Amino acid sequence: MQDIEMNGVGTPIEVSMNRNPSYSYSTLPEGYSYETIPQHWKTMLQKVEPEERGIPKFRDVYISDIRVKAAKKALSAAGIPQSSVENFHLNDIDIEAATAGEITHAKNWTFDDVDIDTKDDSKIEVKNSTNVKL
Repeated sequence: MQDIEMNGVGTPIEVSMNRNPSYSYSTLPEGYSYETIPQHWKTMLQKVEPEERGIPKFRDVYISDIRVKAAKKALSAAGIPQSSVENFHLNDIDIEAATAGEITHAKNWTFDDVDIDTKDDSKIEVKNSTNVKL
């Protein structure tokens, strides 16, 4: 993502693996017959095996030339214990926000010429992460 301007948004940079495992285990509702449903329904009914194949992976993301004013939170990025958000590169970014935000379950993040100015003077909180260079 690059060359974006925003004003008055909630969280301009948000990465979430808010995965609902029940989506991986669909069931056919009552009143439907497997033989008459569309092919994409049949595909959705197939169980994901092994389970690891259903876990998302977010990696190798480049975000640059972003200008944000009056955001609620500058950044929110959350991987999951089984799958970190990896290799994110943020460059030439200016964000004015009420609060900084957080990064969890991340690996190998770089920030180059990133300025986050917050009303509450907070800094990005990094938890359960490795090699995140603010």
